Amino acid sequence: MSSPTSISAPIGFSEQLGYNEIGVKLIRQTFGRNLYYSVKRIRNQLTKKIYQAKRAKGTEKFLNRLSKMSVDSIFFTVAYNTPWTIKLMISFWHKNCRNLHLAVIDNSSDPASAEEIRNICSTANISYLKLPKNNAGHMCRSHGFAINWIWKNLVCRTPNLNIIGFIDHDCFPIKPWDLSSKPNVFAYGAKNPGYIQGVHTWNMWAGFMIFDMGRSPVNKRKMDFTVNPLDTLDTGGMNWRTVYRNLSTDQYSFAKVERIQLNLKDGNKCPLSTIEVEIVDDSLLHLGGLTHKKLWHQHNVEEALASFHNQQLSTDRQA
Repeated sequence: MSSPTSISAPIGFSEQLGYNEIGVKLIRQTFGRNLYYSVKRIRNQLTKKIYQAKRAKGTEKFLNRLSKMSVDSIFFTVAYNTPWTIKLMISFWHKNCRNLHLAVIDNSSDPASAEEIRNICSTANISYLKLPKNNAGHMCRSHGFAINWIWKNLVCRTPNLNIIGFIDHDCFPIKPWDLSSKPNVFAYGAKNPGYIQGVHTWNMWAGFMIFDMGRSPVNKRKMDFTVNPLDTLDTGGMNWRTVYRNLSTDQYSFAKVERIQLNLKDGNKCPLSTIEVEIVDDSLLHLGGLTHKKLWHQHNVEEALASFHNQQLSTDRQA
């Protein structure tokens, strides 16, 4: 999944012309690049619409459950082939986000993993829905298709939903957190900046973003979480064109994100490696890459979560 790349600049970096706020050289927008990614944009929009039109078994049951519970705010987490991360997420959510409704939307490609995730959610009384088969080849495109499907088929069909949040399955609430921590704005989350020369593009990182539709200046159906390589933005980046660039500064706000170092250990408690992770809003620990990094596995993740309170925070720079 994508990562909130806006969090900190290289040590010693001072912002200068030709670089974005995290020290990445801005990309020049050439005619050839425009043409290439415009064609890809057409491809992405077409495949997005095809995927959104697919039906998922259990959708009506899922919507009826939300209606019966009178849910007016909800957080969605998109699962992908790692049942133990969902088990950890639910455990932390029940402990630290007791007043927020969590729903697991399963984008797993492995049937056995999907069945295990379904059972975990059923045991924990967590709302669960398996998405239609997602054939997007790239991880960010797959994630974007999943969120777009959720938005069209769940969010837009639940009229009483006021606050809609999305959180990565590897972004754990390690401290108590609720919506009182959120500013009174339409869009809130971790900032993901674009790198186009002359234009400061951005989108809310798909791993932590919240939308207050009671404060929305746009129609729900304008939201588009497709990747946007033309503006150097990944999952959720098309919202720059459809929504974000038209917002005034009092309609959005960015979460504080810090980088810290976690010391992972092997089974013998010996140092294995040190890895950089992120703390969002002083309460959420984002590990990153649990679906594809070989370094992560259940044992060392649980140890990292258990021990991080005893480790010295090493912060570069706040967003």
